Amino acid sequence: MNRTAAAALALMLAAPARAEVPSVLGGKLVPAGTTAHHVAVGVPGLFYEWWNGGWDFDWAGHVGIVYEDWSGAWSDVDVGLELELPMRYRVAGTDAAQVALRIAPGLLVADAGSTVLGIRADAGALVSIDVHPRANLVTGGTVPFTILLVSGGDTGLILPVLGRLGLESFASNDFAVSLLLEVGPTFLLSDHGGNDSSRLGARFWVGATFYM
Repeated sequence: MNRTAAAALALMLAAPARAEVPSVLGGKLVPAGTTAHHVAVGVPGLFYEWWNGGWDFDWAGHVGIVYEDWSGAWSDVDVGLELELPMRYRVAGTDAAQVALRIAPGLLVADAGSTVLGIRADAGALVSIDVHPRANLVTGGTVPFTILLVSGGDTGLILPVLGRLGLESFASNDFAVSLLLEVGPTFLLSDHGGNDSSRLGARFWVGATFYM
């Protein structure tokens, strides 16, 4: 098994490199005139994104199924539907690294024993670093501030502060596979003043991206 995995990785890295290695996870943008279809599965769920490229700004439509903690902690649901609008703006870069600001307003409708409505304002700074002609290292951080409205009158305010680490590797000029982990402290800002708490929150995905 180890030999098979090593041979597959060697084949991926030996394939001809594309002129520019884009990203849907980090500070590099999808190039102007290009679209990208990104699918991923992990925790808190699975999703599909349709990215529209640009020189200094790109954006995507995002739809997903949620079955774990939507914000890393304090937001566990049985099953739900999420809609998001990720947007990135390039702010700095060199030949080896690119930095972008990302915002992604989102909405969740879910069941957790009762109906849950989630509203999110996700904002962060993302970095892509060239580690190989066919691979990006992704880092940075994000703050997916979340409001959960539970039927019956309860309201939860959740403030995650998550560091981000991932890798995107191109198996061909138009196909990449990816890993992404986000982890950090997550604060529950309850509307019942004495119940404020914190936990270690985490989200992770394994994904694939098709560029067209």
